[in-house]
Amino acid sequence: SPRDQAARPSLSRGQARAWADRTPAMAAPAIFPGPDAYFGCVDLKYDAGSVRVLELGDGHTSAFTGEGAFIPQRFHELGFGKLARDPILDAIVENKILTHDAFADMGLRGLRPQAAAFPMMYCTGLARRVLDATGGGPCVLKLCDRARGCGVVAVERPESLDEVLQALLLQVCDSPSPPPDADGGTVEATTTARWAECAQTAVARVGLEEHAAHWRADEQDWFLAEAWCNSQPVLGPGGRAFDGTLRVGFALEAPSCNSDSSRIHLLGAYWKLPDAAADDALATFDERGVSHTRGGAGTAPCAAEDEEKVWAVLETSLPRILRPGTLDVPHLMERYRDRPTLLASALARFAAGAVDVDSQAAWDALRAAERLSESDGGPGVARVRSYVLRTRGTMSARGHVGKTDWETAAAHYDAALEAMSHNAAAAYLRGMASFWRHEYERAGALCCRSLLLDADFAPAYCQLATCCLL
Repeated sequence: SPRDQAARPSLSRGQARAWADRTPAMAAPAIFPGPDAYFGCVDLKYDAGSVRVLELGDGHTSAFTGEGAFIPQRFHELGFGKLARDPILDAIVENKILTHDAFADMGLRGLRPQAAAFPMMYCTGLARRVLDATGGGPCVLKLCDRARGCGVVAVERPESLDEVLQALLLQVCDSPSPPPDADGGTVEATTTARWAECAQTAVARVGLEEHAAHWRADEQDWFLAEAWCNSQPVLGPGGRAFDGTLRVGFALEAPSCNSDSSRIHLLGAYWKLPDAAADDALATFDERGVSHTRGGAGTAPCAAEDEEKVWAVLETSLPRILRPGTLDVPHLMERYRDRPTLLASALARFAAGAVDVDSQAAWDALRAAERLSESDGGPGVARVRSYVLRTRGTMSARGHVGKTDWETAAAHYDAALEAMSHNAAAAYLRGMASFWRHEYERAGALCCRSLLLDADFAPAYCQLATCCLL
């Protein structure tokens, strides 16, 4: 079609930078209608030509701040239409273990840090196994399904790894005390003052205490350990050098009807900076090396030469991972048959993404995930069973055209909380079901419970504020 055949415009870096200064309200209209494309991003470490991909993300839901604000504007201004991500790729991109394995299976292991997955269960010798798998030096522990730096713990000294693992994993079955009557049938005395106190308690958590809360509330029963990677020094505030993370935005066109290949376009790159400069002797290892979108020292521009070198690597590798049809459900079933709970999580994620595209395939995948989560007797299975039940609730809620069926969903959210009482997402969604029943005090109490379990669960803050107004 003419849309597919239109030549892409050539934009200079100066034009892209000019767009970065515009406010969203002043964004220029699209140059002309273009093909539908997947808007994605890559976070990576870059040093002297060496690229180490940390994770992939959806550009529409990722934050592009400061020096990166021009990237989503450029996607729009180049005329790309929004292409929904293939549900199977969504499952892979949103799970760091599956992402790592996809790179390895495609012969791209060299683009990833040395890494391995481990069950979310502490045991004697675990620290030694992690060190053996990550090279024996500094390492990073990650929850496989979280974003925004939540639960990312960098460990500088190998001799302290065992202590950190105990702090994260031995508290996994503990749950912070919810506010009064948060999970009872009738809420009598919860007030807006109490809700505010709960929110303040949640946001006051910092450091390892905050990360431990994320690990406790996580719905997966595997975590990823990676070797620590550095970036080349990046000048930040005050002219100081930072160990930043490079974020690259890209647009991947859908394959045309007469070609199996997918064209990929660079949208831009910028540095995300950690909280502290690399030479800050008073800062922790985390503060000097972990960059995230909800804080840090800000952002910095990426030099054109570095951008070109990084893109030369990503331009050929990303389509191999992300092209629709590259991977499918049978591949997942075969790849993870020896890790049933990880497979169950992947199938549930696929089901949630596919329900509006292929309802039959989605429900078949969810039922398979339920069977896997019910048959596995491992210690972490309650987490995955809770996640699968929550997914059933959400799919049930979306099952009625033009109407959200909160009544049916509520029973599944209750079951998810029964399977894992410290499931922050299930607590929030159960609160939403109460909200639409006009049970505002109960809804507020459940949102408080969600926040105490996971302080970074942003929707719960928003809904709690709404409950305060009613």
